[in-house]
Amino acid sequence: MKVDVVIPAYNEEANIGQTLQVLSCADWVNRIYVIDDGSTDSTYTVALQFTKDVLRFHINQGKAQAAMTGLKQTKSDYVMLLDADLRRSVSEAHKLLIPLSLNIADVVVAKFPADGKKQGFGMMKRRAQRVIEQRYQMHMTCPLSGQRAFHRKWIGCLSEDVRHSRYGFEMACNLDFLYHGARIQEVPVVMEHSGYGKTVRGMLHRARQWYEMERILWQRTSGNHF
Repeated sequence: MKVDVVIPAYNEEANIGQTLQVLSCADWVNRIYVIDDGSTDSTYTVALQFTKDVLRFHINQGKAQAAMTGLKQTKSDYVMLLDADLRRSVSEAHKLLIPLSLNIADVVVAKFPADGKKQGFGMMKRRAQRVIEQRYQMHMTCPLSGQRAFHRKWIGCLSEDVRHSRYGFEMACNLDFLYHGARIQEVPVVMEHSGYGKTVRGMLHRARQWYEMERILWQRTSGNHF
């Protein structure tokens, strides 16, 4: 099984080179699409060293817009979304393909180690978990994980507003996939990525994420969506 990989990236010049170097040598990767989301550093230039499929936004439009733009470019039957800052741990991504190849899942999400370094306080993750449990009687350990793989047919199940969900992208995808009956399975991986930690910058970043996730949840319950 070969997949097209989509990597949204914003100011990741320090990390994306290692991530792409590993992926470019993986026999399960067909094509790699990098969407430079208005970076002000050398992300675009570094990415071009490893793949010709690099698209560039001149202004930052958010992860959701970048991810959806990349997904629309893919051609393979299976696609995978990965973060740019996984570096060499991205080699673990092949584990996401196992449930797909066995046809025991429609969407596979990476479950990071429970004893990994905590970057935040976990409140937003617990909020996402509760919503999914209440609506779909399903528990997800890592509902906000950005590492996920699925058949390209599921792209068509994503609502139009997903493109505008910015940092609420993963939660919007969860809700759309589950609403349309997707079997979501989490797979343990030994991955790691950089983060802001419990700094002022980190708290501001998570506040924006929380706002976008709550906005998506409100839209899904406002009567305009399912």
